[in-house]
Amino acid sequence: MPNDAIEVLHSLSASRAAEILAVAAREALLLGREALTDQARRTLKRGGSARHFLLSDTKGTLLAYAQLRISGPSAELEFLGDHLNDELLGAAVAEASMSGCEVACWLHGLSHLDPAPSPTLTLTRGLRRLTRGLPGDPVPELPAGLSLRPFEPGLDEAAFLGVNASSFASHPDQGRMSHEDLLARQDEQWFDPSCFFLLEDDTELLGFCWVKVHEDPWGRAGEIYVIGMAPPAAGRGLGRLLLRTGLQSMAEQGLSEAFLYVEEDNHAARGLYDAEGFRFAWFDALFDVATPTSTSQN
Repeated sequence: MPNDAIEVLHSLSASRAAEILAVAAREALLLGREALTDQARRTLKRGGSARHFLLSDTKGTLLAYAQLRISGPSAELEFLGDHLNDELLGAAVAEASMSGCEVACWLHGLSHLDPAPSPTLTLTRGLRRLTRGLPGDPVPELPAGLSLRPFEPGLDEAAFLGVNASSFASHPDQGRMSHEDLLARQDEQWFDPSCFFLLEDDTELLGFCWVKVHEDPWGRAGEIYVIGMAPPAAGRGLGRLLLRTGLQSMAEQGLSEAFLYVEEDNHAARGLYDAEGFRFAWFDALFDVATPTSTSQN
């Protein structure tokens, strides 16, 4: 009997992409959370620079899927449903090695951070998912000279991207958001500019709180999608004001739960979220994957 087959594809037909998204939707119902990240789903829906690894049985039924996104000398690997599959992992490492890339692998929904869950994986980054009930505490009074208003598409992109880049200058993902990335998010069905709050003084943007409402089969919830502050405005309690503004907007939409993600080593932000009633739900973790290239250099 033939063995299960692995396909390595640099592009997908619309039908194959739809097949993977359908499997991801079924898996999400079982997990009670998304089975693929927003980035992976955008790549499947719109195409993009990625390698696709599909493991199917002899009848052609999809058993496992992984997506490898290559950017310069590095590549990120994501498994559908976070089911780490050794066959797909090996195929992805081989593919990345041909391009001279080092591979990092995301795993989501972990109850704890294991520095080395397998001989080939080494922990490099941890994200905490935090949750809390709604409503939250009252929004503090807006300081004199400041104003709070919703984002205006077509007008506020440049100002937002400037503050976002300075606020997240050392962040491996958020600080690199481009104008094209922002427009892609504005095209998403969930985007609502009335839930994207900008804090300004008379001359410039000081900070922002971007709320994303999730309408999922397993429930409705609000996410503090991005919250940032221009470095000169830090230390004035404005982050708390923005956070509570976002939570208040969620409560006004009838949501009963809020969540967010925070870097494990961002102790200042974690302190704020702890004080605001957020509690740990799970970890998302990024692991370096040992490759022939990296192994030979050690």
